[in-house]
Amino acid sequence: MTAALATIATPVALADQVPVLTGVGGKLQARPNTIDLATDGSVLLAGVTGQHPTQNTPGDPFGRLHWTTWNSTEGRAWRAIWADDCTPNCATAVYQAKKITVHVYEPGRDKVFLRMTIRL
Repeated sequence: MTAALATIATPVALADQVPVLTGVGGKLQARPNTIDLATDGSVLLAGVTGQHPTQNTPGDPFGRLHWTTWNSTEGRAWRAIWADDCTPNCATAVYQAKKITVHVYEPGRDKVFLRMTIRL
């Protein structure tokens, strides 16, 4: 089943050399490895490695998005959306993953994409 999960107005760069906003307060990166969807880090788009993140986890515990398209009109990626299930509470940071596809589109005047759609 394919369901639209979210449509978000997020700046995303048009070329490999131009960066992408990876989340509120996040860095700008081209073809980002991960994209934070919540300011508290409880929801993000990333890979499928499935390692549980801790303060001592080196590297990228969630893995990386896999970008299949990246050009002046759109970008497409797939992997997983990770969400803290907040069970028994949000502080325990137990993340559940679901496979998703990401589509960034609608380039604006400042040469960044203005829309992002996430599908389960």
